Amino acid sequence: LTKFTFKESIPSFGSTFYADSTIKEIELEGNITTVDIQTFQKLDLDTLIIGKTVEYIDPNVFRSLNTTCIIVHSENKAFAMENSALLNKDKTKIFNWLICF
Repeated sequence: LTKFTFKESIPSFGSTFYADSTIKEIELEGNITTVDIQTFQKLDLDTLIIGKTVEYIDPNVFRSLNTTCIIVHSENKAFAMENSALLNKDKTKIFNWLICF
């Protein structure tokens, strides 16, 4: 399993993935609105896709999640990507800054 897509009606979830080296892409679709602090612990992802319904991501999620690419759905009302930074839609808060080599 290298890609995992949440498509079910799960509004939020806590500790879901822990140090799983096989998963390289996670897509947050469906009715997911909240991503809690322990959702992605010690993961190295190629891609994290934030769906249009995600409204809240605990800022500490990115302390133990390494990813090289974050994609935000164009209809998401809470988040935006700009210049390798994951921002709130108003672009007043930085959640994560991707450093690519």
